[in-house]
Amino acid sequence: MHDIVIRGGKIIDGTGKTAFTGDVAIADGRIAALGGKQGPAKRNIDADGLVVTPGWVDAHTHYDGQAMWDPLLAPSCWHGVTTVLFGNCGVGFAPVKKQHRGALMDLMEGVEEIPNPVLAAGLNWEWETFPQFMDSLERRPHAIDIAAQAAHLPLRVYVMGDRAVRREAATPEDIAEMRRLTIEALQCGAFGMNSDFDDEAYELNWMTKLARQTGRPVWFLLTDRYEDPQRWRRLLDATHAARAQGLSFTAQIAGRPIGVMMGIGTALNPFTVRPSYKKIESLPIAEQRRRLRDPQVRAQILAEAPSDADVAKLAQFRQAVTRKWDRFYVMGDPPDYEPAPDKSVAAIAAREGRPPDEVAYDYMTGGEGQYLYFPVVNYVSGDHAPILEMLNDPACLLGLSDGGAHCTSIVDSGVPTFMLMHWGRDSSRGPRLPLEHLVKRQTSETADFFGFSDRGRLAPGLRADINVIDFDNLKVRKPELVHDMPAGGRRFVQHVQGYETTLVAGTPIFERGEHTGAMPGRLVRAGRESAVLAAE
Repeated sequence: MHDIVIRGGKIIDGTGKTAFTGDVAIADGRIAALGGKQGPAKRNIDADGLVVTPGWVDAHTHYDGQAMWDPLLAPSCWHGVTTVLFGNCGVGFAPVKKQHRGALMDLMEGVEEIPNPVLAAGLNWEWETFPQFMDSLERRPHAIDIAAQAAHLPLRVYVMGDRAVRREAATPEDIAEMRRLTIEALQCGAFGMNSDFDDEAYELNWMTKLARQTGRPVWFLLTDRYEDPQRWRRLLDATHAARAQGLSFTAQIAGRPIGVMMGIGTALNPFTVRPSYKKIESLPIAEQRRRLRDPQVRAQILAEAPSDADVAKLAQFRQAVTRKWDRFYVMGDPPDYEPAPDKSVAAIAAREGRPPDEVAYDYMTGGEGQYLYFPVVNYVSGDHAPILEMLNDPACLLGLSDGGAHCTSIVDSGVPTFMLMHWGRDSSRGPRLPLEHLVKRQTSETADFFGFSDRGRLAPGLRADINVIDFDNLKVRKPELVHDMPAGGRRFVQHVQGYETTLVAGTPIFERGEHTGAMPGRLVRAGRESAVLAAE
């Protein structure tokens, strides 16, 4: 007798193969049989009219810290993700010496906007080396599987100390020690290492050289940018050129624009660089809203010009939030991630005969949870045409959900759900994509690339990481700002409906949006032969 049989669902097995109807039998945490009508089971799950897929394998998250205090790893777990990989973008928490813990928290806050007080309250620092960090992760219960990459910034700080913080060049001795520690990390199960992506020609050169010398897969992050609209195409052409030489060279892409949400209590909004706004932004959110509705305060803020000094402190791509009113959009419920030009703040202002900053201000302060949406990358053309091209390109790998990061500005953990909803069902400004293709993109492709050989497909013998989805009623909610992190920290979350059941290793962890209480997740350790070298 099987443990569970999922009966009569539309099976999309993760390989790209055409969907078919049948049963999925599960025994001892693995798929026992697939298709047709299976025998009796201790529990039956009726999937008639539902879609059955592998669990999503999310290769780009920042749960390095959250994995220490949140056994669920929400909101990714709400969206059918059953495996997450963190340690991206060069930042992480191991190896670390006691005197440099603060520096690593500062780096994580600076790069990924996870507040320092949250990290200080949530991390117990019971490790120094990377193997000890992995052991600490392994001891904690989790609902879903987790895996880690070795990040290069903590490695440099561990070896070079304050010289790394001052960005001094590494000596041959430093490099030798970093090499030894990298090998140590790979041997204890790290899935690879990550580096920054700044100088285009230089970075492409060393990544190509690395791929040629090692024979290992190398990837980098690919997005478009307002200040350089053709950058994504140049980099994609370079990727194809490297692959034509037989190199394993891949561009990791996002399935939708990466958009900053801006309102009261968020990390950034168009008015945080105006002096009068800065005087009240540290107040509780309710008090901020009350003060901002005062006509005198409103008039004063709207009369001010953005502070040049404060604008200069912003990352280049975020400086646009002070001036590009044609790329600010009102975020509805459900949110529209492909808003047309007539929905921009600039267009609304033109129709109403008002200044755009006044329109933005009145919307933000008009009610609780009203946020402006600003797609900072992947929206240069004002539509999803470049993303569609990337999604259809075999040189690209889907990722960039950034789960756990950018707590009060971005929540893209729901991208796996968006992929099915938008590209498979709702897109109205361009073509849709087959569900089989969309499922393959975030299951077998991500699993295979990083060496998760026991998942990513529905096939006998593989782990029973499975989603049962009411595709017709799948819906993401408007992002919410909640206070549920250590030290009372704020973050955006995004709820979803339509996941009837999510199973990890054959155990249901969520049913109709509710956690079952089960914690079958574990730390996945890579063998040295399956590690992937990565570059951002």
